[in-house]
Amino acid sequence: MSDSTPKFVHLSESDARDVLFAEMLEKRAGGDGRWSAGTRDAATRDAKRLAGEGVCARDFLPLRARLVAARLHEDPANAFGTTSFRRASLALTVILGLAALMSGMLTDHLATEGARINLLSPPLLLLIVWNLAVYLLIILKPLMPSGISRRPLSVREFLSRSLLKAAGSSAVSVEAGTALFLPQCRWLVARALHIAAILFASGLLAGMAVRGIGTAYHVGWESTWLADNPEAVHTVLNTIYGHLPFCPPVPDVSAVAALAFDAQTASAVDAAPWLLRLMCLLALAIILPRLLLVLKCTVGLAASRRRVRIDLESPYYRSILSVSDAPAVRTTVIVDSTDSVDGLPARWHDFKAKLKTAEPGSGDVDLLADSAWDGTTSEVLAAIKPAIIHRLLLAFDPSSTPEVEVHGAMMDAAASWCTSKQSPAPVVVLDLSRINRRFGRDSPAAGSRTALWQTFAAERGLRTLATDMSIPEDVDRICTLLSGQVR
Repeated sequence: MSDSTPKFVHLSESDARDVLFAEMLEKRAGGDGRWSAGTRDAATRDAKRLAGEGVCARDFLPLRARLVAARLHEDPANAFGTTSFRRASLALTVILGLAALMSGMLTDHLATEGARINLLSPPLLLLIVWNLAVYLLIILKPLMPSGISRRPLSVREFLSRSLLKAAGSSAVSVEAGTALFLPQCRWLVARALHIAAILFASGLLAGMAVRGIGTAYHVGWESTWLADNPEAVHTVLNTIYGHLPFCPPVPDVSAVAALAFDAQTASAVDAAPWLLRLMCLLALAIILPRLLLVLKCTVGLAASRRRVRIDLESPYYRSILSVSDAPAVRTTVIVDSTDSVDGLPARWHDFKAKLKTAEPGSGDVDLLADSAWDGTTSEVLAAIKPAIIHRLLLAFDPSSTPEVEVHGAMMDAAASWCTSKQSPAPVVVLDLSRINRRFGRDSPAAGSRTALWQTFAAERGLRTLATDMSIPEDVDRICTLLSGQVR
C-alpha cells in the first residue's frame, strides 16, 4: 500500500460494484457470525501480498473485494440490479419523450388560433424564454453557491431518486446502490429532459407542418398594448426573427403594420417566409442547443460509469487501508472505580479475556480504572495506546445516582474523544451485580435504577448495555453483542 490513505477514490463501475458489494457482505456476514475482524484482516493481508508493495487504493480495493466475495461464496454480478436500472432509465426517457412529443403537437393548437399564427403568441414566446433561461442557469450554475444552485434542479433530483427507486430493490444496501447509481441517474434524467425538450419542439413543428398541408395559414400579430405602435412591434419582431440564418430579413414598419390581424390586408400576406422564420427560431433556440446538451450528458454519463466515487473515511475503509502498525481495533474498558486496575474484581479481568476471545484478531483489549469523581478522564483517555479504530466501554455501578457534573462529564469527555479519533461513540455498560445482590434480580428497585442510568446516557446519545457481570452467561451475551459493534 502507498504511504497515505486518500479520502476518496474513483473506480470503474464494475470495480466500484465489487468494492461496495464486499463492504455489504462483510457487514452482513459479521452480523450472522460468518465473518470476524480476524477474517477481515486475513483477507486484507492476502490482498496486500497479491497486489505487491506500493499498490494504490484504486487497485487494492477491487482485488480485496473479489477475495472477500470468493471466501463468502457470493457473486456481485447481479447484486445491484444493473439490468433493471438500465431498463428503468430507458423507460423514463421513452415516456418523457413521447409525452413531450404529443404535448408539442397539441401546443400547436394553443399557440395558433385556427389557421392564424400570432407572431407575438405568449405560448411561443414563453417557450423560447424558458429554454433561454435554462441555458443561462446551466452556464451560471458553477458560479452559484451550492444551496442556491440546487434549488432549480429539485425536479431533476426528484426524478433521479425516483429512477433509482424504480430500478427495484437489490441485495445491497440503499447507501451502496446510491453511491453506484445516483450520479448516473442525474446524467440520465438530465439527458431525458433535454431529449423531451427536443421532441416537444419537434412536435410543435410537426404539428404546424402537417396542418400546413391542408390548411392555409395566415400570419400576423395582435396586441392590446402595441396595437397603435407598429414601430415597437417591428422592433420586437426584428429582435426575435431578424437574425436567423437562411431566412429573409424582417419587412419594414409599413409591412409589419399590414400584418396586424385587424388590418384588411392581413389575410393576404404570404405566411411561408414567417413559418420558415418560426421553424428556424425553434431549431436554433431549442433543438440545436438541446442536442449539444444531450451530447454533454452522454459524455458525462460515460464518465460517471468510469469514475464512481467511493468515500474512504468510514471506519471500514480506514481499517483495511491503514498502513500503520497500530491494531485495527483497540477495545478499552474504563471501569468507574477508585481501585487500581489490579484491585478491580476478578469479573472485570474475566470480561477483558472474554472480549479478546469473542473476536480473535480484532486488536488489543485494555482494562483501565478511573473514578468519575476524580475528574481525570481526559488524562486517562489521552494515555490510551493508538489504534485505527477505538471501541470504548464505560462501566458504571447503577446502584449510585448519576451526577451531571461527575458521571455526565465523564461520558461527555469520552464521547468527544471518540469523535476526535473518528471512532464509534462509547458504550455505557451497567454492572448490575451489586444492585441485584442487594435488591434481587427482578426487583422494582433494580429496574428503576437501571432505567435512570439508561435515560441519563441516552440524553448524551450513548448506548447502554445492562448486565450482571457476575453471571458468566450474561457476560457472554454482552461480548457477543459487542463483537459486532465495529467492522
